[in-house]
Amino acid sequence: MVEQPDVWDNIALLQCDDIMHIRPVGQCAVGIPEDTTDGGVVAASSLSVDSPAGDPLVALLDGMPLAGHQLIDGRTIVDDPDDFESAYLARERVHGTTMGSLVCLGDVNDGGNPIGRPLYVRPIMKPRRGFDGKFVEAIPPDVLPIDLVHRAVRRLYESENGEPPAAPSVRVINLAICDPVRPLNREMSSWARLLDWLSWKYNVLFVVSAGNQTADLELEVPSGALGGLTDEELEESVIRSVASDTRNRRLLSPSETLNGITVGATHEDASSQPPVYLLDPFTHEGLPSVISAHGPGYRRAIKPEILLPGGRQPLAEKLGNSHANSVLEVRSPTGPPGQLVAIPGAQGELNRTRYTRGTSNATALASRATHFLHEVIEELREDAGNGLGRDFDAVLLKTLLVHGANWANAWNLYRQVLLDGQTSRRFKEYVGRFLGYGSTDLTRVVACTDQRVTVLGLGLLGDGDGDEFALPLPPSLSAKTEKRILTITLAWLTPVNSTRQNYRVAHLWFNPTQQNDIAPKRLYADHQAVLRGTVQHEVLEGESAVPFQDGDFIGIKVNCRADAGNLDEPIRYGLAVTLEVAEGLAIPVYEEVRQRLRVPVPVQGMPTL
Repeated sequence: MVEQPDVWDNIALLQCDDIMHIRPVGQCAVGIPEDTTDGGVVAASSLSVDSPAGDPLVALLDGMPLAGHQLIDGRTIVDDPDDFESAYLARERVHGTTMGSLVCLGDVNDGGNPIGRPLYVRPIMKPRRGFDGKFVEAIPPDVLPIDLVHRAVRRLYESENGEPPAAPSVRVINLAICDPVRPLNREMSSWARLLDWLSWKYNVLFVVSAGNQTADLELEVPSGALGGLTDEELEESVIRSVASDTRNRRLLSPSETLNGITVGATHEDASSQPPVYLLDPFTHEGLPSVISAHGPGYRRAIKPEILLPGGRQPLAEKLGNSHANSVLEVRSPTGPPGQLVAIPGAQGELNRTRYTRGTSNATALASRATHFLHEVIEELREDAGNGLGRDFDAVLLKTLLVHGANWANAWNLYRQVLLDGQTSRRFKEYVGRFLGYGSTDLTRVVACTDQRVTVLGLGLLGDGDGDEFALPLPPSLSAKTEKRILTITLAWLTPVNSTRQNYRVAHLWFNPTQQNDIAPKRLYADHQAVLRGTVQHEVLEGESAVPFQDGDFIGIKVNCRADAGNLDEPIRYGLAVTLEVAEGLAIPVYEEVRQRLRVPVPVQGMPTL
């Protein structure tokens, strides 16, 4: 007689009336490439990097990096209390190495500009053999992902086993690992709920990847006719194919997190080479990658919020005659195009690189960007003193990450391809599931020009409270018909109530058209969808001749109310506003607004930004 497994001794657990259903938790595996040496691998010893200084700002929860690799040597602080390193061979330290390389240096083909602080790394994956016989890096099967992430984050800020907090200076946590078997289906996952709770408890921003969806694309093109398409026709056909398959390309847990920023990938990189013997599906820049999972998020919130370059993803036509229409398969060559990153050599070499693609890459670039955004905040803090407290770093970084986003590169094309009788009624909301708030240009946030000014505000609000801000108007713009763009971004972190469907306890918002005559027309994201998450990002334009006097202003009121239960603590928020006109116009927007901000607008009860 064969002895039954121990699990049958606990059958009473499955018969318990209090358990409605049981759902297994995926262990989140990332494949280890079998060949890491050919195709795009070059020596990296000639790249010069400066040593980082100070305390870490970003924490990377990922695989074990190859810390001695020439590109990231001395740039990471590895904290491995569970001794995951002992399970790794050098050549298996792939995902942590590539993510560390992207956070520290970005795309190597883009110059490899290093960040100034070290990167804190906590390994949460180990190598193991998957069901297909190939090795993967995965969260170990004997631990729950939510338990491991909880312990890893708590260790950053609280004492453990008599040791001090590991990295209390961290304000951003990079999580580029998703559960491939748990796409969002109305219900918020336990992993996303954990991130929301941790974000509020420790006042930290999670930057999370939307996930990769690599299923084949069936085009509305007969099999064998693909070669007759122009580049533009192929592009339009691919966009339609992704849109028609949206139910299978949803966000992967935990990317539906409400407090975190979810990052999708655009089909972009710094490589100058086209794919060899493969198809490049897009001709326009800034379009979402075909493998980037898309929204909407929980309760139809805008997700992913931002898109960043994730490498150009080549495709190949599927061979055979079993399909009536042309089918495209996702390919992952080691050569270009893509983003050039550090990777372990096949024999553990410390000077190898290769090309990679995906939403993990885009997420790492978003976390990298927070270093440069934080430098801007620190410069402002020197001028503002105690008025810009460090407790606001997380919400200000969240605000600035989104502030440079727009649909400019994709809006006209998506409207041309996807607008029809079925989608026309709520087309902006429909397109928002693919574009989020758009492809973000962070250079617009970190630097102003003569014709563009960006100002920041912040505050604390309780239930029923509101803050009013005044943005002084530049006199040179009065009565001019020049086109101007006004961008307003509000972001906050909220406590959550998992027992209520509303879930989000604190709802903050502003009315972008109130007291705003110079840019009253809303662009891009749907005006109702922007109110469903924890970021409200509005882009407006105007070109009518609006007369105003020196001392007039745009009024922006930030409101707060409880949404899913009592709001017992004040809510920190960040606000960013940019006013701009076309470059080269003789309208000194920056200088005129700057001068008037130095002298507060004399309006009772209305502070300046």
